[in-house]
Amino acid sequence: EEDSKRGDKTLSLILGIRGSFYFSACLFLLSGILLFIYWDRLELIENFWLFLIVSAPLFILFLTWFAKVYRDPGNANFKNMSRMTLLSGIMMLIYFGLLNII
Repeated sequence: EEDSKRGDKTLSLILGIRGSFYFSACLFLLSGILLFIYWDRLELIENFWLFLIVSAPLFILFLTWFAKVYRDPGNANFKNMSRMTLLSGIMMLIYFGLLNII
């Protein structure tokens, strides 16, 4: 809303609320595929499985949030976006921390 008031053309404005979620899901999938290829080529595929385990809460939150937004676009708000960003940061810190320990 704020972007459109200023006349900005952001990706989320162009894609719309649902389109932004679909786009994000595609990026999640692409990053997962690339991460699989990366760890597989290094013959450290267990690091990919660790990523999936650590990322599971993030994927669950994303899908839950998307379902809520699908029913009521009002759920696409700053509070929910911040919750997603915080959980993402925490999970990635845990993942990379575990990689350093292993």
